[in-house]
Amino acid sequence: MLPSKDTLRLLYGTTMVTVEVGPLKEIFVVHEKFLCQKSQYFAKAMSGSFLESVKRFVQLPDVSPTLFRIFINWLYYGKLCYAGEDDE
Repeated sequence: MLPSKDTLRLLYGTTMVTVEVGPLKEIFVVHEKFLCQKSQYFAKAMSGSFLESVKRFVQLPDVSPTLFRIFINWLYYGKLCYAGEDDE
């Protein structure tokens, strides 16, 4: 399935955000516009004078990397994926 024009606009020319997740500090690099479009938390963190907005770096030590990975898949593909689900 090809991405929509709106999705392509979000992918190209956008800043990347580094997100450090879980107690083992797993690193995810995500398009800022995707995060901010779907999450008020990230939209607020990436705006204003918050340190996160300056460094483009967010720490989520209490979030499971597995759950964050599911969230990221939903952001990019609009589908919740979990272990055991058949690929389509």
